[in-house]
Amino acid sequence: FTWSDMVRFESELSGGLDGDRADFLAHALFTGPVSGNIQRLATATHEEVPATSNAPKSHGTSVPPLESAAASSSSVQSSAGSMGSEAQSWYEEGVDVYLGSGCNKSSNEERGRQLIMSAANAGCEMAKADCHYHGWSVFAKDTKKAFMMWKKIAEETGHALAESMVGNCLSDGIGVEPDRTKALEWYNKAAKKGESGAMNALGFHNLSGEILEQNPTRAVEWYSKAADKGNREAMNNLGNCFHEGDGIAKSFTQAAKWFTKAAEKGDMNAMNALGVYFERG
Repeated sequence: FTWSDMVRFESELSGGLDGDRADFLAHALFTGPVSGNIQRLATATHEEVPATSNAPKSHGTSVPPLESAAASSSSVQSSAGSMGSEAQSWYEEGVDVYLGSGCNKSSNEERGRQLIMSAANAGCEMAKADCHYHGWSVFAKDTKKAFMMWKKIAEETGHALAESMVGNCLSDGIGVEPDRTKALEWYNKAAKKGESGAMNALGFHNLSGEILEQNPTRAVEWYSKAADKGNREAMNNLGNCFHEGDGIAKSFTQAAKWFTKAAEKGDMNAMNALGVYFERG
């Protein structure tokens, strides 16, 4: 029985898996005696447990095999480093799939959630923080813990997305007292590393003028950078700037272009804006 077998259960089993079933499988795989869990999973899914595995690829990411139930503990431990790096890859892919960012043409929140939960159960700290934030899988919803985990990762590793998430929490008071001045510091750190969510946030703060001096032109620059990286929220915000003429010449044609890009990635606000455009002709 392999890790990749668990990841693709929902598409291979008749009728697919619901969220609770997928959560159980992911949790069971990494708790208790290995052989006991393998046997329980095989029984639960009525699948034969193969002795060896040639792990297929999932969404372009290679998935390492679990050792068979007969493997020694040293063999299992030797794969831990590989599992950790793969778990990080699953997490990053999960975030992009969930948000429809990067090269993903549209979002798939359920698939993204499954990838993030898989990464969390494989030991990825960023994924664990996400799961605590949402209350996914076996992780209790705890926004304070999520914030502390993101902050620790950001401080110790300089992980751009962790820095951006710390900024989000400080900006909105999620799991911590709100402090938008400190939030901007974290957004700037992440944006310098190319994190599109932080770029979008800086665009918002330059446009709103609540903390920074209002600078619509600078806002458009940040939105454009984030949109070019595939950030759907930034695409929608850029569409709004073209629609209103904020920081750039008004252009309904350009507004519609960016609303369409954002809507194709699943942004509901952009879909609504396009609906208004179509209604008014």
